[in-house]
Amino acid sequence: MSARFSFVCLTIICLMVAPSRSWGQNRNTIEKRKLTRARRAARSLSLLAANGGGRFLKDDLAEQSTPPLREWVTQNQAALVASGPSPFHSPMRWGVSTTQGGKLYFHVTNWPINNKLIFPRLQNSVVSVRMLDPSATGTKSSGSASDKQAGLKLIPNVKTWEIELPKLRPTNGFPVLIEVT
Repeated sequence: MSARFSFVCLTIICLMVAPSRSWGQNRNTIEKRKLTRARRAARSLSLLAANGGGRFLKDDLAEQSTPPLREWVTQNQAALVASGPSPFHSPMRWGVSTTQGGKLYFHVTNWPINNKLIFPRLQNSVVSVRMLDPSATGTKSSGSASDKQAGLKLIPNVKTWEIELPKLRPTNGFPVLIEVT
């Protein structure tokens, strides 16, 4: 087990177990700290899964999490629990990736300025590209199943592929997950 993997595991445990209340602080400060801690834990979970630690995450991860983190984990559980490591040898500027069941999941932690995810070209054929939670970027949908499954545009280049992201950036601070099948 590598030192980086051990550090990520320790960070996740500390963020999930650390006390959230202290003396002399108002409720708004406490709530902000809870949300910040949940965002850090979500990023750490993405990093853990991308480095091969997804097999250590259990199905009841959402039940053990704090409320802000619980919602994110429930929405993105397919990309975290029992997932495989990233197929790419080096991390991307915008985040990390995981694999599971013939699907590739991108965990976008740093939204690209040009709204494009650029990654090395894969030898597999791509059927669809979609966001797991379209509401993370404020994308409005009419509620129909086809709107919720609305795909993103994939642009194949000679050596790389690009995914065009929505122009609205996420405002909640949690990683946005994109599924490539």
